[in-house]
Amino acid sequence: MKLILLSLILASLAQKKELLTQEFDNGALIIKVINDQPFQILFRVGEVQIEGVIQCHKCKCRSKFSEFTFIGCEIQQGQAHYDLRWNSLVPKSEAFLDEDIMGQYFNLRPDVNRLLQTSLTPSVVDISDMSSRYNMTSDFTIWWKFNNDTNQTFDMVIRWNRSSWLGIGLGPDMSNTDMWIFYQQSSDPKVQVLDAWSVGEQTPMPDQIQSLSVIAYNQTGQGFFIRIRRQLNTQDLQDTTLKPGSQYTWCFAYSGAQTLEMHSDWFKFAMNFSNGIDQQADIFNGGDAQFYAHAIILFISWGVIADIGVFVARFFKNVNGYINIHTLCFLLVDFGTIIIGIIMLTKEYQPGVVEKQPGEVHEILAIILIGLVLLQHIAGVIIKVNIEASVKANKEYVLSMKKFHGISGTIIYLLAKATMLAGFISNKKVVLLILYLIWLLILIIIRIVLEIRRKKLRLIQTKVASSTQKLNHNQFTLINLLTQNTPTADIIKQLPEMDWVILNYDVYDMTGYQHPGGNFIIKSCQGREISRFFYGAYGLENTTMKRHKHSQQAIQSLDSRYIGTLVKQPDIIKEENGANHNHWNKVETLVLSENISQFQYQKDGKQFRLIQNLQDFGQHFTVSFSDFGGKVRMYTKVLSMSSPCVQFRKDIITFYDQFEQGKADRAPVLAQKVTDTLPLIIKRYNYPKALSKQIFESSSPVFIEGPLGRGLELRPDGKNVAFIGGTGILPFMDLLDFLLKYTIHQVILQKNKGLADQLFSQDNQIQSTFGFKLCASFLNEEEFIGKDFIRKMYQINKQHNLHIFDMEIRYSNGKLDSVIPQIKTRFSSQYVQEQSNNADKIYVCGPPTMNYSVLQILESVSVDQSKIVIV
Repeated sequence: MKLILLSLILASLAQKKELLTQEFDNGALIIKVINDQPFQILFRVGEVQIEGVIQCHKCKCRSKFSEFTFIGCEIQQGQAHYDLRWNSLVPKSEAFLDEDIMGQYFNLRPDVNRLLQTSLTPSVVDISDMSSRYNMTSDFTIWWKFNNDTNQTFDMVIRWNRSSWLGIGLGPDMSNTDMWIFYQQSSDPKVQVLDAWSVGEQTPMPDQIQSLSVIAYNQTGQGFFIRIRRQLNTQDLQDTTLKPGSQYTWCFAYSGAQTLEMHSDWFKFAMNFSNGIDQQADIFNGGDAQFYAHAIILFISWGVIADIGVFVARFFKNVNGYINIHTLCFLLVDFGTIIIGIIMLTKEYQPGVVEKQPGEVHEILAIILIGLVLLQHIAGVIIKVNIEASVKANKEYVLSMKKFHGISGTIIYLLAKATMLAGFISNKKVVLLILYLIWLLILIIIRIVLEIRRKKLRLIQTKVASSTQKLNHNQFTLINLLTQNTPTADIIKQLPEMDWVILNYDVYDMTGYQHPGGNFIIKSCQGREISRFFYGAYGLENTTMKRHKHSQQAIQSLDSRYIGTLVKQPDIIKEENGANHNHWNKVETLVLSENISQFQYQKDGKQFRLIQNLQDFGQHFTVSFSDFGGKVRMYTKVLSMSSPCVQFRKDIITFYDQFEQGKADRAPVLAQKVTDTLPLIIKRYNYPKALSKQIFESSSPVFIEGPLGRGLELRPDGKNVAFIGGTGILPFMDLLDFLLKYTIHQVILQKNKGLADQLFSQDNQIQSTFGFKLCASFLNEEEFIGKDFIRKMYQINKQHNLHIFDMEIRYSNGKLDSVIPQIKTRFSSQYVQEQSNNADKIYVCGPPTMNYSVLQILESVSVDQSKIVIV
């Protein structure tokens, strides 16, 4: 694009006329004038309608003529107040420069004080009288001498051996300084010279007074020799005053074009403005110093620290405090990005007349990146605060925000990489670009290796190691309380500052651990056996979180937090020597309903005692087809459904009926006190790869471990209520069997104590104030497991006005139960609140949606959370 700076001097017209209007007609300028009067012509955007594309660099007003750019808002008679410039010698509308038209109204003539200085003919440039020389580069040399004249002038010769423009700044920076600009067009051997002043990064503006005089010039090779003269003190405020013998820092710039355009690199050099100087100048790249500073900071930020933060958050969650490491990394990254970005983008940048700058893409990406980084960092702080909070408020919102944070963070990460790439390309840093691409390749390789490692660690390869460590006071107290079967709620009250969980038989101190999903998860699992969550069988009940199978990394995180192992209770399990493996065989299947069956498993040398204590009820087993690493599911211990117990229960009910008829004389006896089979009641789910489906269809051995967990943690007294759904009744099956015997014992005890004691010897485990109400919901009557003896127990309690057991029931198909009263609606807020009033312990066990709904209701009505047990 060719750029010529012209000045418009309005002279007297042949006939003095006053401007009335101006119009554009087919691109030709037509000015209508009237009256013979002296006048002043004013072009004011807003006062005079100007059609076309004209842009004022001062006030940014625009109209239509694309060939022109208004530098100012007015041009006054007698002086060129501002420049009128156009970008090509021949505008699209040639009539605009038509002498026949323009000559009628304007006397267009060059103003020697405003035009670029041009020597009329080339001549020999003499350097023999020069007193000093600086050799800048192989293409650039300057000579100078001080003249002994009254005007106190100096001469300077510039040798420039490039076919491009050259700008010399009489200051340490190309911005806001006195400028000398030289260039030579390929079509014209004349050397153009301009005395100008630079403002910010816009195109330098010509001085009102041109202080440079061209003495001689000569074209040499690709460039030129030129000799200029200037006063040391021009009295022009836009010119730098120079003093012989003084030290200065000057600069120079150029680009690859012959016409003036935005430069990329610029250089500084120390200027000893004295006689007798002849040396190689020490120069350094002023533009590159700034470029390298911001490039290095942003490379360290986004090329190193950001990747550390990403890798830690994705691949090293087992490192305690990884969230703090991630936060610190991106705090440094964001701070560096914002500060450097703002500094680079707010350097008084003005586009000037250059239509497109080399770094435009880079700058646009940088602006977008800064905005996104600010938003991302704010979101990250919010997420971190909520993740570290132990309260459950807004947990669903935080989890969604965390997922969005990860996605947006990936976009910003890739955008930052692209911005650096665009920066190296636009600034033509080939070496840096190559090094950066190599570094990106290294990062990609590291990422691939870590992803492979992460994929392997997603499979549990080893069980949790039980590394020993010295226990502190709280840990020692916790182990003692667990050994003494102290209820979990009481332990939490005694050790309120301690977070702990149980996985299988092992106890872990989770105090201070930062859970990736939020610390409220640790609080929600406080004191619980967490195999159901850890192995991905269930999501956390008081959230809508999806179930998540934890990885080997999670196991490694637990390893350092192990503090002890619960002792397997000898009154429940009997193991002979050599029976330490968990390999079980299916020996019998009993169909209970269309999708529910009871499986009998057997293992050599393993036996279960059938007489259980109150604290044994509600425990569970883990079942898998592999010892570790495969899919694991939890199934409830239901020893009451073993063959000896089922037969004994039938005998007791028969005995009760005979007793009521006055025919009973001998209490039934449990035929065997132990069993070598383990009954598990399992509901079949037919989705692909469901473990229950495999159990139904396969006869292969399974791995079973347990019983696990602290069970129902029943107290001998108090009012208990349970909200259950479907197979959620199974954890209470052994308790219900126990309560049936206790209920019949209490009835017989009123008439025949000796006979009652023969029947049931465990009546001392609960007190007369004990009560248990079951609020149950089933899909249909067929899925009501244990319905025969539970109905019988309900009838006995009502018949004898006992308060040991009560029940209400609901079938989803709308059918009424033949014995037990109906729950008229689902577990509504009113119903849950009514049943929970005055309850000492509240149990919740059912499908995920039911659990979540009931727990939300209990939380909304401010039920004491220590009373709630999620089974």
